[in-house]
Amino acid sequence: MAERTVDVLKVVELIARKIDKEGIPFVFAGSVSSLIQGCDITPGDIDILVPQSIQVHKIALILSEYLMEESNDPNTRIETWVATTAMPVKKFVDYASNEWTFSRLFVDGVKLEIANIQPVNNEEYINGSGFWENGPHIWQHTILIPFKDIELPIIPLEIQLETNMNRNLESRINEIIKVIRSKGYNEKLIDYALNQTNRKKFQEIISNNGIKETDFLLHSTILHSRKEGR
Repeated sequence: MAERTVDVLKVVELIARKIDKEGIPFVFAGSVSSLIQGCDITPGDIDILVPQSIQVHKIALILSEYLMEESNDPNTRIETWVATTAMPVKKFVDYASNEWTFSRLFVDGVKLEIANIQPVNNEEYINGSGFWENGPHIWQHTILIPFKDIELPIIPLEIQLETNMNRNLESRINEIIKVIRSKGYNEKLIDYALNQTNRKKFQEIISNNGIKETDFLLHSTILHSRKEGR
């Protein structure tokens, strides 16, 4: 395992324990979620999602020792903005009109981004239309992966496959397929999360590789069964 990956996982464990102690619901998203599930990738940062905007503030407070003392220039772009003691959280609207409550810190040299993202139109998800892993419907599908003596909340690879296919990230797609080849997959979740084009591509991949369907949830625990309030 690459040294950088080891550093990332150390910070994952550190922040998971701190957030868990306060009972705040959260989920690891993006490349670090794939890493936790066994994909051989080196994340550039750690992404965390929370279901409510106030929880971004709470986590920034929990991790206040990592906030910068210096103030940001008021005109600093969100791409380079870093949380400070004076402004631990920033709100902005992205190109798709999604409203973000956001914090960015550096924890032991690893970039951590915490977000709550609210779409302008919070419409009901249509089965098979292409699931947005950062959207408000993700909380019905997060699962837990055992890690040492704790459990880490993550986004299933079946859902992450949709994101990576849409972004044409072939190296990440290949890593997800490797894990699916080893552990199997949840066919119902594939049908639910992937859009028609990506489902066709996935079917072509598994036909060529002989991957078997299995219940992926047998390898993990449904998040909502963890404890009341999580």
